[in-house]
Amino acid sequence: STGSATLTRVAETAIISGVASTLLDLIHISGSNTSGVAIIVDLRYGSGGSIIDSLFIPATIVSEKNYAVPLPMSETAQAITAQTTQTGDISDSPVTVTMIAIQNI
Repeated sequence: STGSATLTRVAETAIISGVASTLLDLIHISGSNTSGVAIIVDLRYGSGGSIIDSLFIPATIVSEKNYAVPLPMSETAQAITAQTTQTGDISDSPVTVTMIAIQNI
């Protein structure tokens, strides 16, 4: 499964939609930051779930992570979401996040 979304401010956004009776194990994430402020993006399995990892994206840079061992999902039919964590000086410039996950049925 693949997905991409543009994040603004601190709204949690589904990047890869959940699939019925399927676990999605995250294997890759990349983020493109067009602002002049470094951004941290938290990743979750399921909306409002626990943080499984974070991606630091410096100002005006693309960052990525590849997981040699996928980050396993423990509950089926959950989306993989992303959310910026800044509450102070944060730019309105969007951050685009792209993910790849393995579907395990």
